[in-house]
Amino acid sequence: MTDKKPKVQKHPKTGEPTATVLSRSVIDPSRNLHVAISRVEIERDRIIAPEVELRKTYAHAFAHPMLATSPPVKENTHHPAPWHAIAAPGVVETATVELVLYPRETSSVDCLEHARNVVSLIRLLSGSPIHAPVYSDVAFSEMATAKGVEVWQFEAPIDWAIPPVKLDDEMFAEIETMFDPLQTLLRNEGFNSAFRLADGMWWLPTLDAQMVAIWTASEALMKPDRNDMTKQLARLIRAYSGVSRQDGENCYQRVISLCRARGEAVHAGVQPRPQDVQESYYILRRLLLRALAEGSVPGRIETITPLWQRAAEEGQG
Repeated sequence: MTDKKPKVQKHPKTGEPTATVLSRSVIDPSRNLHVAISRVEIERDRIIAPEVELRKTYAHAFAHPMLATSPPVKENTHHPAPWHAIAAPGVVETATVELVLYPRETSSVDCLEHARNVVSLIRLLSGSPIHAPVYSDVAFSEMATAKGVEVWQFEAPIDWAIPPVKLDDEMFAEIETMFDPLQTLLRNEGFNSAFRLADGMWWLPTLDAQMVAIWTASEALMKPDRNDMTKQLARLIRAYSGVSRQDGENCYQRVISLCRARGEAVHAGVQPRPQDVQESYYILRRLLLRALAEGSVPGRIETITPLWQRAAEEGQG
């Protein structure tokens, strides 16, 4: 057990803490990057882009919290024995999927960010907190015989207990379709903020923090006018995500109600209901998925064609 002060990784654009833990070592960009993904299952290996593959693997990450009661003799050295096990769950993740990024003309940090975007996209499409605990430049299936193996933490633990998500052919098709638009849209400040906040929501410890993050993300993407912002946001979401005229009206009413719950959480300390947080995330997810499907961010309300109207026009054509 070693005494070292942890370093908080900052997001390069916002300066805010990020759930991703970047490596303290430099990975050779000429080598493959292997990321273990837990809470997800696949039936067979799939290539989703020329440099990106998802394949079956096995990687069980575990760490039990320990207690030392004697200080180290020197800084950054081990604590003297005895050590004691703490009655806590610790970290246990079993990954059965491996994300492989093949070499590109980029730096190691860019490669890690690329991997993070892929994992975040899968999380958004599945609507579930899948987790990527560790990564290496050696395939997990080859570690038993490889020499000089190094493994680093990729993401901080997520405190959600869920059954694994199965990535079927339909899900893979969506990943493949949205992979390139994602790279383009992340250059847009509003989409980037919304996408990062939606993904980081899974690490937030309380319902009010999750609620605030979700609606901040929605505002970053939709950019409502400052004048009567809640109603402006509700109108934009009604036009952008309603799959029918009635669904749009329902969206409008729910956005008004959910933003009121967000306001009560911020200004009065009232905890939102779990179902309100869940519905808020579902709305944000719909917004982001339409942007990814179309490869563009929503514009002003007069430029938005409702989905139900677009479907009717295509049917007539």
